[in-house]
Amino acid sequence: MNIPALFYETETNNLRKAKSSWKTYSNERVTPSDSAMPFPSIATHRRGIFVEDRYYSANTGDLDKCNGITDAHGNYAYYYTEDYPYGPLCSFGSPDVSFFMSNNAYDNGGSN
Repeated sequence: MNIPALFYETETNNLRKAKSSWKTYSNERVTPSDSAMPFPSIATHRRGIFVEDRYYSANTGDLDKCNGITDAHGNYAYYYTEDYPYGPLCSFGSPDVSFFMSNNAYDNGGSN
């Protein structure tokens, strides 16, 4: 069972599914000039099956380019969605010090 990524929306005072801001091109694929292989036509390979078929369109969904959003409480989080990219594509920021382990956390008594 898949559970959709929900977030609290302050405007409606409700939970709802997070929407991606990634869209699918509709025009024919163009093979880049430096490609050794031609891209298949959308007549035989539907749009959306290749990463190159997608582009980020700011402010068209809830999530940013990395599939994240700052919630109503000011916390930033990455979301998994039912649409492309399904999960985080990138990350940014600096991890909290609580995420770091000391360099001897895996010391097995000096046998290595």
